[in-house]
Amino acid sequence: MNKFSLLCLAFFSLISISKNCYAYSLYYAGEIDSRVYNEAWGEFFDKQIKVYAGGTKEKATVRIKFEMNLSEFDVDFNFNYKDDQSLKNNQYYNNFLYSLNKSIEWSQIAKDNNAETQKRIKVDICQASLNYAQGGVYCEATFFSANQGNQTDFILLVEETGEYSLNEDRYYINLNNQKKFKQLLENEVKVKIIHSIEQAEKSSNLFN
Repeated sequence: MNKFSLLCLAFFSLISISKNCYAYSLYYAGEIDSRVYNEAWGEFFDKQIKVYAGGTKEKATVRIKFEMNLSEFDVDFNFNYKDDQSLKNNQYYNNFLYSLNKSIEWSQIAKDNNAETQKRIKVDICQASLNYAQGGVYCEATFFSANQGNQTDFILLVEETGEYSLNEDRYYINLNNQKKFKQLLENEVKVKIIHSIEQAEKSSNLFN
């Protein structure tokens, strides 16, 4: 089998695995808009980032689905679930929220002080993803401020890590979408996890 065939096999295998990892359904919680710079075209293109969540009384998952050039790419955060407080038990998920909240905080500071900067937010935020049997995902967060603090972005690098990895993008998320992202990850996912548990119980009761 040649290298191109191996590449295609690995690529489609990853897509298949990412969509069938769990014994429970993940429900759509919402989405935000972002921008990704395309070097070939020399301009930004709009890309959506979607959030899903679901679980049982023992396990739960929050999935962030990134629209990429070749496919959609999933980053999953998994929890041993008892109640809403269980979402605090995943360090990477907490770090992801920390970096998002830090960007929102710095956006206000930049605007108040007409400040321009680009600064890495140094926390590990995605390495806990269990999407794939081999490889995984690396994420990196950066705060960006321009135009005397009037333009701020949460820049999120998402990179698939694996021998035949092809997916990699930097998502520029403006302040309005940062706040919407925060709302989805702190509140809406809890609603969807509870909904998932309720739906599973209803289905189970049909076959008593």
